[in-house]
Amino acid sequence: MNGTQVLITVAYTVVVIAAIYVSVFVIRSTRRPHEVDSDALAEGETRWGLIVVTLLVLLTMLTIFSTPYFTSSAEGERAQVVRVDGVQFAWVIKPNRVEAGRPVEFRLHSKDVNHAFALYRGNKLEVQVQVPPDFEQRLTHTFDEPGRYRVVCLEFCGFNHHLMQSQIEVTR
Repeated sequence: MNGTQVLITVAYTVVVIAAIYVSVFVIRSTRRPHEVDSDALAEGETRWGLIVVTLLVLLTMLTIFSTPYFTSSAEGERAQVVRVDGVQFAWVIKPNRVEAGRPVEFRLHSKDVNHAFALYRGNKLEVQVQVPPDFEQRLTHTFDEPGRYRVVCLEFCGFNHHLMQSQIEVTR
């Protein structure tokens, strides 16, 4: 496990434990046979509610920047720029040959409907991103290994969606 996975696992464990504790507190407070001071109960529920919300906000802040969705531009890093146009039912990739070990900035466009650009090495998904029409989606990816990578559309885009495949050659 890398550091991000450990952080996410620990943070979610803390939130789950807090949620269980709050649930037990709420269940116990509703099962008391004697008269309960409603002001004290409301104060306790408010306090626990704030604790849970604070933990969730903290969890979000600790993990949101570790998600793979925020890719930066690769310009200035010896970037290779690849233009990809998606159209029912094909990918037009120029150039379709890149070098391994160097960042590749994919500039993705859809000319018609939503598509999902996905790169596979064998049966392993390398990366995937949505490509909406009338918007340039940028994705930066560095290929570790040379070889042929399949490009597949993972968003149903019409009757011949299954034909929307291409490939990228990665060289040393």
